[in-house]
Amino acid sequence: MSLRNVGIVYRKELTEALRDRRTVISTILVPLLLFPVLSVGFGSLAVALVGKAKEEVPKVMLRGGEDSPEVVKGLKKLDTIEIVPETPGWKDQVINKEIRAAVEIPSGFQVDVARQKSDTVKIFNYQGASRKPCSNPLRSTGKTSRLPKKSAAPLSAASSAIWSSFSA
Repeated sequence: MSLRNVGIVYRKELTEALRDRRTVISTILVPLLLFPVLSVGFGSLAVALVGKAKEEVPKVMLRGGEDSPEVVKGLKKLDTIEIVPETPGWKDQVINKEIRAAVEIPSGFQVDVARQKSDTVKIFNYQGASRKPCSNPLRSTGKTSRLPKKSAAPLSAASSAIWSSFSA
């Protein structure tokens, strides 16, 4: 087949396609109108969903902390999280995304903070589904909070340190 014959067939097909009104509309006009509308629509939908997620106050369950009432009180004062009471099925609540995380405050935490000692607070949050059948979907993030030596309010600083480690 020669290049001349290819050109003749190409020219014939192009003129037939341009004569058909439906072909012109579907190949030129629909994409010119539809793509900008879809781009703006999906963009505004994404902005609305992100705005809704930012407004949502995460629910956090406290585990332990019975001997650290000032720390618990400091965490409850935060308006960026909602503290929910501890229940036996907390792992299922985290996995089912009913609560965002579970914070485990070790015993003697308030005394350790008052003595300027560091201690580890465990934060359990949902890690996500895994392809491994036996993997644990919960992730424990043990954060050690070190406070400055001359902290004016060590208990409120401890509450802030726990929350900042949760949000990081």
